[in-house]
Amino acid sequence: MEFDVAWVHRDRVLQADQLVDASVASIGPEPGTTYTLRVYLDDVLVDEVNGIAGATHGYGGYPGGGTMTVEVAAIRDELESWQAASVSFLYSGELALSGTLPPGAVGQAYSGSLTATGGVPPYVWSLGSGAPAEWSIDPDTGEIAGTASAAGIYAFDVIVEDDDGAIATSQQSVVVDEAGFPYWDHVTSQLNFIGADGATTTTDDKGAAWTFHGNAQIDTAQSVNGTSSLFLDGTGDYISTPDASWLDTNVAALTMELFFRTASSKLHALASKRGVGTVDFSLYVLADGRVQFAAYRSPSAVVTLVSSTAVAPGAFHHVEVVKNGTAWYLFLDGHLEASAAQSNTPQDGVNDLTIGREPFNTGRDFHGWIGGWRRTNGVALHTADFTPPPAPFPMS
Repeated sequence: MEFDVAWVHRDRVLQADQLVDASVASIGPEPGTTYTLRVYLDDVLVDEVNGIAGATHGYGGYPGGGTMTVEVAAIRDELESWQAASVSFLYSGELALSGTLPPGAVGQAYSGSLTATGGVPPYVWSLGSGAPAEWSIDPDTGEIAGTASAAGIYAFDVIVEDDDGAIATSQQSVVVDEAGFPYWDHVTSQLNFIGADGATTTTDDKGAAWTFHGNAQIDTAQSVNGTSSLFLDGTGDYISTPDASWLDTNVAALTMELFFRTASSKLHALASKRGVGTVDFSLYVLADGRVQFAAYRSPSAVVTLVSSTAVAPGAFHHVEVVKNGTAWYLFLDGHLEASAAQSNTPQDGVNDLTIGREPFNTGRDFHGWIGGWRRTNGVALHTADFTPPPAPFPMS
């Protein structure tokens, strides 16, 4: 709700001993007087404007609602008037929607809702086109429910209308996965890089905290999941998460997967924990397009796997590294490219896990798009050819 605030001035010197009716125009002000206007919503300061020269000020409105108090104080020679003028009233802010709908899964009952604030209740809710056909929204509560029959990324609007006819709309993009990943409980980190164009944060479906470095950002121009991916420009761009026990390489079984698309022919670091000291692992795309994985125990590699197939810039590929006991496997687009037994146990270090950079050699920064990342511990997903998983990775 927009509103204007107007006031009149009372000057104790010019007014002298006169009693002045509140409706009388301003007396004064003295030269150099300005005004400070403060706005409180339920006793919380939501805005303060200083240096106002006139006796009016307009507001475009605030989200939410409650008891609003507007306070005006005169300022001269950096001193504030001993008593401020104020008025309080019930306020209904601009109607707004907040929140993000959760992902869903095929064949599973869905439940999700957004939060409406401001406006004049009661609200009436509706869904725009594009949601799964089986989903509906409760017009009174805004609860979305139903059981989707097809996987996909669904883009649609959630719409709310208040009792005065004001309308707020929120564009949502909801991932509906297949029935789920059978080893979801073993997944320790998963990124699908779904987000707004230019965003510099992303959500790990297992809760790991990631930091974006350089110009790393979400990009909607290229994607393997139909929505967006992580773009890295090859010079100082990467993301990282701190070392943790789930990143140990010296375990009985593990699987690491990435979707990637290179934008140039060079040596690209896909994922690495190889920093100071020759420990942990690194996964690369070599300058000739072949993919290489190496695990280390200082001072050298204990296993090195190199694909026979080379990839060219301009297309997404799926790479998977599997450890099963002492045996390691490298897959490219579901095809077993190389396998070998480790000559010694890999050495776990304390370096961050980085995607798009090898800290050991920062000249190998990745140039292109990363479409997804998943780490699964305690499970060797494949030891022979397989059909690559669909993107995005299922979130359950």
